[in-house]
Amino acid sequence: MARLVAAGAVGAATAVAVLYILKKRPSGFLALVTEAEAIVGATNILTPAEVKQLLATTPDALLLDVQDGGDKVEGSHRASLGTLVFKASTDLAAFKDPTIADRRKDSLIVVNCGLGGQAKLGAAMLVDYGFTNVKVQTHDFETQNSGHKKAWPRCAGGLLPITAYSTTTCYAGHRRRL
Repeated sequence: MARLVAAGAVGAATAVAVLYILKKRPSGFLALVTEAEAIVGATNILTPAEVKQLLATTPDALLLDVQDGGDKVEGSHRASLGTLVFKASTDLAAFKDPTIADRRKDSLIVVNCGLGGQAKLGAAMLVDYGFTNVKVQTHDFETQNSGHKKAWPRCAGGLLPITAYSTTTCYAGHRRRL
């Protein structure tokens, strides 16, 4: 009887391992962003106005910009999404960024980028690394545009302008071209 139970347990464990390995992973950027949103949680995805209020009341918060380049929000710390995997890791002393990796795991980190998609991916990575107070700043371009009323199609990272040269203003008042 014990052998039967042991064989059943081994079989169940093997089945779980095989299902885990064969689990279909998201394909494409939008699918990855959707998965990241689930990891981060809808209540942790904030508008620029909510972020501004949160940062005003949390002086030790880290505003983390994960864009590869371009303009950076004043007061933010830059670690591109491609390097965040190393910079947030505590086991890679030569590559870690102490501003990120050495933070208390319950300290507030607000991740931002140009449209929000990369920020969601970066925030999900930080959650996977054990950070428990991670927020994402999304962008509401409909209320942030420069006064020109346009149709704004939806995308995973927020709202995208139809015209490629629209000007928007972020929560901190920086104007940028899209």
